[in-house]
Amino acid sequence: MRTLFRTTFLLGTSLILGCAAAPPTLETPVTLPVSFQKVWYLPTLAKPAIPVMANIGTVVVGTDGVSFFGKKGSVDIDYSVMQEVSFGKVGSDFIYKWVTIKYQRENLESYALFSGGKALGWGGSKVAAEIFRSLDFALQEKGLSSVVQRKQGSF
Repeated sequence: MRTLFRTTFLLGTSLILGCAAAPPTLETPVTLPVSFQKVWYLPTLAKPAIPVMANIGTVVVGTDGVSFFGKKGSVDIDYSVMQEVSFGKVGSDFIYKWVTIKYQRENLESYALFSGGKALGWGGSKVAAEIFRSLDFALQEKGLSSVVQRKQGSF
């Protein structure tokens, strides 16, 4: 079993990620931190191009925020700056479901979108649903459940 040890600074607070738990399924309880491998990342709501993702890597949903570590860079988002978290289709992309995080960074509205990247995206909606479920749990634990937008029939 490989252990992930990394210190990340999320807007001035230190988050130490120890042994990240295995990703939850829709039927199992969530234990933070949780790590998701081979995840697609987009930094914008603009119409996806080919390839669909801007980066591919690992998403870690922790106790203080979510982090993405990819081949082309990383992104850290503290829960306190999240304005909206949702799950579903985005724009004209009628194939993939995405977790969309709208957040404030340096007085700018920013976005982070995540979907599963295994098997060229097929089955990625299940991974995205598990990321959303983990974020929903973490935000509820922080008293920020109003940030989560739950749509009927999303899962």
